[in-house]
Amino acid sequence: MKKIIPIIILIGFLCACGSIPPPSDKNPYRPMNDIQKSAVIGSVEARFLAKHVPGYTEDNSNISNMAYIILLAVAKEKYGNNVDVYDIIWASRDSIYDASNNWLGNEFFANGKVISLNTN
Repeated sequence: MKKIIPIIILIGFLCACGSIPPPSDKNPYRPMNDIQKSAVIGSVEARFLAKHVPGYTEDNSNISNMAYIILLAVAKEKYGNNVDVYDIIWASRDSIYDASNNWLGNEFFANGKVISLNTN
């Protein structure tokens, strides 16, 4: 019985991975509509570290949200507070380890278009 439980867990994990959407299904995050496209004032990019199980569907939205939060902070610093970020695209780069070879997470790169929220 003790040998069956790890096998069941492994099968469950593999089945969950079988439902992974391709990268195009998660990017761009927060696509712009036509009105927003006319208000684009620039773009921003950032790198960040996140613990991520590659390909795990629930993590994709968390990474998209993290990318948005980080890019919005960069956009506000660069363009002022009255901005938002759309058409966010992110990609996983490398696994990052510390000096003791402990896994710290994956490095991600994200970029997005900055729009002005001014109504003038």
